[in-house]
Amino acid sequence: MADEAIKQDPVFPPELFDKIVDELRDDFPSLKSCSFASTLFSARTRQHIFHSIELMDETFCDRLLDLVRSSHYLVQSIKALLLCSEPRRYISGRDGWRKEIPSTSSLCPLLELLINIKELTLVGVVLSNLPTRCFTALCSRSYDALTLICVKVRDRQEMRLLLSHSTHISTLALSGRIEDTPFSPKHKHNDAFLPPVDHIMIHETIRELFGTLTSNAAYPFPISSLKAMTITLPDTQHLVHLRALLNVTPCLTKLRCFHIGDMSKSLTYSPVCDTSSRVRR
Repeated sequence: MADEAIKQDPVFPPELFDKIVDELRDDFPSLKSCSFASTLFSARTRQHIFHSIELMDETFCDRLLDLVRSSHYLVQSIKALLLCSEPRRYISGRDGWRKEIPSTSSLCPLLELLINIKELTLVGVVLSNLPTRCFTALCSRSYDALTLICVKVRDRQEMRLLLSHSTHISTLALSGRIEDTPFSPKHKHNDAFLPPVDHIMIHETIRELFGTLTSNAAYPFPISSLKAMTITLPDTQHLVHLRALLNVTPCLTKLRCFHIGDMSKSLTYSPVCDTSSRVRR
């Protein structure tokens, strides 16, 4: 018996295989190869391959719906969702949100099945035009991160519904026209309508929000809980608004600030300041 035990092949711990797969998480072809190489890799590769999905066309929605229905375990792996309108349309920004999501027949039942979404990205979407089933499914999730790019939100109540099950947002990223969001000055609000936010990212196309934050006594979220901020400013004159915002963010420890230079000469962002330590006032 002792001799037989000695002749047995060594058994590698599952954690070792998981570590190998984790190192390949950004290499999609290698992940697919690992998934076919051995069943020992299957569970971990599935987590990475299906962690983030992008819903942009009807064909992909149909295929993913069939896959999720036949393999219920995949639902647990899908943590990040990007919902996009017609890609060729939303790029314009100003008119992109007027285009509808290309697929609704499979989109609604698919969204209802994706119960484990923690990171939501909406691109070129008008929320009020989504089918009721789709919007209800989106509103029933608890998100850790939310990104809105060229998204039209009717009012703060619609935004509140979208985040009704989210008690805390680690990252809130905004880009687009402020007139299409409840952050616009035309929408009067006397209290916070968003959960606490750790990190807010304000991109150049929605820089008007920066001025709105500093001029409105009622912030859209508990501003004192903000820990990090990444902003893009049109010019250094907006540093005055930055100082005003720093005065009401005692928990802020990380700040990244950029400004747009002459776009005809350079397409890169020029850093105004970039701090990773405690922000001093």
